[in-house]
Amino acid sequence: MKRSGDERIAERERPEEDDARAAAAWMQKFARQTAPHIMPSPGILLFKARLREKRLAARRAMLPMIFMKAAAAFIGGLALAYLQTKKGLSVGPIIGQTMSSFAAILPLVVLALAGILAMCLVAARFLRDGKGRL
Repeated sequence: MKRSGDERIAERERPEEDDARAAAAWMQKFARQTAPHIMPSPGILLFKARLREKRLAARRAMLPMIFMKAAAAFIGGLALAYLQTKKGLSVGPIIGQTMSSFAAILPLVVLALAGILAMCLVAARFLRDGKGRL
C-alpha cells in the first residue's frame, strides 16, 4: 500500500519522534565517549562489609563497659567525698604517700607508656594503610 505525499509529510512533522531520535543519538554518542566505570570485585566489597560489621559490633560491645567504668568512677568519687566530709577522713595524706612512693618509679612508667603508645601508633598505621603485616 502506497502512501500519499500528505501522509509522508504528516509523519515527518511529528516532533515527539524527532526529539526521541535526537535524544537516542545523543545518548549513544555520550555512551561511546565515557569510559566504563571500574567496579571493585564482589569479594572485596563483601570483605569490607564484614569488616565494618565487626567494627560496629565491637563498638556496641564496648558501650556497656565504658558506661560501667564511668559509673564506677562517679560512685567512687561520691564515696570519697562522703568519707572526707562525714567521717573526717583526710584524703590528702593518703594521696601524698602514694605519690611519694610512685615518684621513685615515675620515669620508668613514663618511658614504658611512651613506648607502648609509639608501638600502638605504628601498628595502627600499618593496619590502616594495609602496607604492612603484623
